[in-house]
Amino acid sequence: QPWPYPHQLMIGFTARATAPDRALTVDESELDGAKWFDADDLPQLPGKLSLSRQLIDNWLAAVAQK
Repeated sequence: QPWPYPHQLMIGFTARATAPDRALTVDESELDGAKWFDADDLPQLPGKLSLSRQLIDNWLAAVAQK
């Protein structure tokens, strides 16, 4: 959903992996799963108005500048 439920604050974060080649450890009480993706191998993206899409688009722009 591209907007937070009424009266809630939606916040997005980015981070840098210190060991991106190492297998991910997932806390299954918080996440159903996790996976690393290359910029040219992304699954279907969320809608352009969603926070997750904004984070992905910002990452793709940074990757393109390298």
